[in-house]
Amino acid sequence: MKDDLEAKDVIWGHVEIKGSYPEGTQLPGLFSELSEGLDDALARFDKAANDASLNGLVLRINGPSIGWAKANSIRQAIAKVRAKGKRVIAYLEDAGTMDYLLATACDEVVMPESGVVTMLGLRAEVEFYKKLFDMGGIKAEMLRVGEF
Repeated sequence: MKDDLEAKDVIWGHVEIKGSYPEGTQLPGLFSELSEGLDDALARFDKAANDASLNGLVLRINGPSIGWAKANSIRQAIAKVRAKGKRVIAYLEDAGTMDYLLATACDEVVMPESGVVTMLGLRAEVEFYKKLFDMGGIKAEMLRVGEF
């Protein structure tokens, strides 16, 4: 009987990570909802970390369209929750590189058998400005090493 009571006392929070998490509060459009800002999302993690009644968080990562800096901020917020002794479990259905990066900050990653992980990796793009500089009469000073 005591084990049944202890099992009922386990409380988990649920946080869904999706969208772009704008830096400031944005007004909703005509047919859209108010999107959660980055500060609001980080405050939710702080609240979960300091809530003594929570034993952990289930993080549903649902294709956020964020950059590396916002991903780092969310990873740090997850680390704060874990530092308070709470477990954080990531749940993914379809994961890209950013989804998996966020999930690796958690204690455990859960994905159904039908789930797909598509990691394309990092990329670099080379841009050429010579013709643009020529049109503007700009002479660029380049540093080069070796023959090329």
